[in-house]
Amino acid sequence: MQPLLAYGDFNCPFCYAMHERFHGRGLLKDAEWRGVQHAPHLPIPRPAGTVG
Repeated sequence: MQPLLAYGDFNCPFCYAMHERFHGRGLLKDAEWRGVQHAPHLPIPRPAGTVG
């Protein structure tokens, strides 16, 4: 089977839903993931407890 090419963003709920669908159907082992940033204008979150 040819690998599934999946694009995902860690901050996107739809990408999470796609991951869960792959998981539910046993396709995670066949997926090749590529990271994208859907909303680059959003600020980068800071770790909890940091100031500034």
